[in-house]
Amino acid sequence: MLSIDEALARTATLPVPQRTRRVALVRALGAILAEDVQADLPLPPFDNSAMDGYAVGPAVSAAVALPVVGRRVAGDAPGSPIPAGAAVRIFTGAAVPPGAVAVIAQEDATAEGASAVRFSVTPVPGQHIRRAGDDLRPGLALAAGVRLHPGALALAAACGRTHLRVAAPPRVAILGTGDELVPPHRRPPPGCIRASNNPMLAAWVAESGGLPHDVGVAGDSRAALEAGFSRALATRPDLILSTGGVSVGELDLVRAVLGGDALDFWKVRMKPGKPLAVGRVGGVPVFALPGNPASAAVSFLLFVRPWIRRALRDPHPHLPVVDTRLRSAVRRSPGRAELWRATVHLATDGVWWADPAASASSGSLRGLADANALLLFGEGRGGAPAGATLPALLLHGAPHGSPQPALRWGGEPPAPAPG
Repeated sequence: MLSIDEALARTATLPVPQRTRRVALVRALGAILAEDVQADLPLPPFDNSAMDGYAVGPAVSAAVALPVVGRRVAGDAPGSPIPAGAAVRIFTGAAVPPGAVAVIAQEDATAEGASAVRFSVTPVPGQHIRRAGDDLRPGLALAAGVRLHPGALALAAACGRTHLRVAAPPRVAILGTGDELVPPHRRPPPGCIRASNNPMLAAWVAESGGLPHDVGVAGDSRAALEAGFSRALATRPDLILSTGGVSVGELDLVRAVLGGDALDFWKVRMKPGKPLAVGRVGGVPVFALPGNPASAAVSFLLFVRPWIRRALRDPHPHLPVVDTRLRSAVRRSPGRAELWRATVHLATDGVWWADPAASASSGSLRGLADANALLLFGEGRGGAPAGATLPALLLHGAPHGSPQPALRWGGEPPAPAPG
């Protein structure tokens, strides 16, 4: 049985697709740039005014009236050089005329009739002028690997780009297993439950940036499972996710379908999520997740999400970890590393507070629906009292990921050995 760190290292070596696609700027939001973007012009491309006011040449002093010899608005050409001892009315964004050394803001100017102006300040050379190339010189503007947020898209547009090449989302087929599962729209007969893992995993895949394809549920027989994996392969996926059928019961047949040579590993020392299997079917990587919803979700977040983010060329594929302070105690026995569901929020004093879920049951959907973090208890650690500081993995709306797994384990230290 592998530790979590060993399992993370093994899954980090799984192949990921390297496809890219060309998309319009508006469709590139949130994607990872797969090419360098070059600036063909300086930004700004010409000297321009940062204020509404008056462009003036050198040796202009306060309290001296100057003739106004022109007017420039945004979109006008720079025009002819400004004569010595004269001013040009200018507006924000307009190209400054040749020879101008400063712009005097209009609030520091008093018009004298229609053709003269007097200033209350002496201009400082360069004031209120945005010089060509002050923002960006021609050359590299955006490097491949950047996550494209709105500001990056604005810069790409300013470089003349209407489309960008980005990493293509991986295709992920999702297969549920179990004779007891019925579709969500059906009322389950006695002994059966509605299938919730498929829509949950489809949502996690989509939130992670992948393209989910739900291929339904397969029954607990080898023939049914083989047919289910065939349906999955027919979608031409880059990855297959299955749930259930990976424990030690008589009807847990997914590992048999994967086959001994195609099974990379089985079982991780973690709770929930111990019976995780990773292998291949038809050459396609498979994460065979446990069937209990919390086990499937935790296994996905630790191991599958980073795979999807790597396929998207994300340099920070792992979810971030923050230190949290517990509002209530967590009672647990030492043993496997445990990822306890919790709701966390950032207080105004900068402290992350965590409300642990009441139940750690791997079948609890209520705790899973409420959770936005996982508290991290290391192997052999006991519980933690209220007020204790404990690391937590952020799940939704995480501010930044990390290049490598940032898991840090906390809780009470193990009891000393007797004697």
